[in-house]
Amino acid sequence: MVLDTLPEETQRGILAQPENLLVVDGTPVRIGIGDEVQSGLIRIGVEMDTPGGIRIFSTMGQEWAVWQIRTLLEPRLNAPPSTKNPWKTSGGGDP
Repeated sequence: MVLDTLPEETQRGILAQPENLLVVDGTPVRIGIGDEVQSGLIRIGVEMDTPGGIRIFSTMGQEWAVWQIRTLLEPRLNAPPSTKNPWKTSGGGDP
């Protein structure tokens, strides 16, 4: 949901080839963002619950774009649990 709040160019920088994940028969469970930069790229791991069990898929995102989404996510991840939607943005309704 947070990804949708970013400009299209930034979204493409984070997941340059989203079709690689969209073809997977499963549901994303967790996403991990690496902390090591290699040639301007950061590794992103996506844990998927597939019919064959839990699988992890790896992709790379451009450092500048991944930094932007990480900046948006960190305050939400460090906040105490709430019954409210933690992904709600200030733009009006639910994303």
